[in-house]
Amino acid sequence: MSFQRFAQPENGVVAQAPTSLGALPVGLGVAQDLMMPVAVGEAFWIGLSVADPSARIELAVVVESSDGAMLDAISGATWEKARCHTVIVPDVQRLAGIRRYADGFNVFTRASTGDSALPCVRLWFRTAAASSNDAPLSRDAQPGEPLCVALRLVDYAAFQAETGLAAPDALDPNAAYKGWRLP
Repeated sequence: MSFQRFAQPENGVVAQAPTSLGALPVGLGVAQDLMMPVAVGEAFWIGLSVADPSARIELAVVVESSDGAMLDAISGATWEKARCHTVIVPDVQRLAGIRRYADGFNVFTRASTGDSALPCVRLWFRTAAASSNDAPLSRDAQPGEPLCVALRLVDYAAFQAETGLAAPDALDPNAAYKGWRLP
């Protein structure tokens, strides 16, 4: 799983995952939780892959918004424990954002700069074998259950203070891969 950043569009909506301007780091916070720095004006999409091409992983993603609402990123609907939507990795290689009912995706972002973007404080990921689709996402995963991981979104200063890791450089619009070939 990788978190590929890009400049947050003014309306907070994308039709597909934009060109990456670099991966965001993930670190361990003082509460032993995973955290990721996301600056104001920055958004990200999630890259998905498996090491073994024959492996198939079922993934659910729930977004906890700044107002406490829980949204199913796959469907865009309010998250319901009994109706958890999933994608199969490697069939799906990226999640552009939170699905919108009409079209496109609301971007994943920590701080909204537009009217439509939904600020997120935490993302919850639940994995399971692709053959098991009856395990809804839970914040309280027990040993023997599918893996459940939370990722807290913070500003650069909080990331650096809690993890001891360097915050990423400011978003550079010229950092995108431009298709150059090596000689």
